[in-house]
Amino acid sequence: KVYKTRHRIEYVRDQNLPAWKIAASTAAAPVFFLPFEIEADKVNVDGALWANNPGVVGLTEALHMSIPIEQIRILSIGTGTKVFHKIKPRLGYGLAGWHTALIDLSMQVQSESSNNIVKLICGTRYHRVQFKLTGPHSFAPDDVASLQTLEKCALEEVQRSAGEIKSLFFSSITEP
Repeated sequence: KVYKTRHRIEYVRDQNLPAWKIAASTAAAPVFFLPFEIEADKVNVDGALWANNPGVVGLTEALHMSIPIEQIRILSIGTGTKVFHKIKPRLGYGLAGWHTALIDLSMQVQSESSNNIVKLICGTRYHRVQFKLTGPHSFAPDDVASLQTLEKCALEEVQRSAGEIKSLFFSSITEP
């Protein structure tokens, strides 16, 4: 389920749910956490299974609202992407050989697919903030001890992207 705000009359359905429950639902990554029970008999898992990079979801929503494509600008903020090398896994290329790398790869493929679609449609009105998790910036997503590394990576990427973000998203006033 995609939770909706009341920005359209047909979306008056989720406004009474506490934001923390929606956030807990979207953070319930099946590899790391149990599904989150948002209501009795309704459990949710992380949106990364379907919209790891929700750019296409946002673009679809805007187009569904009849917003002209020329007026749509999208800022997509990633959490880092792993680099996959062409190596033969120790146990071969089957499920046992890929192990958790297969999950990482499928999430990355979904994210890159979304990225490419939105970039193709929006062109320069789309910007993705993302960094590669390699070398000293490489860590597991559940490695709490690496929070400082993640913060450093994010700050470096923000500094690199700041000019383009400011130009694209903060250079003019848009009427509501």
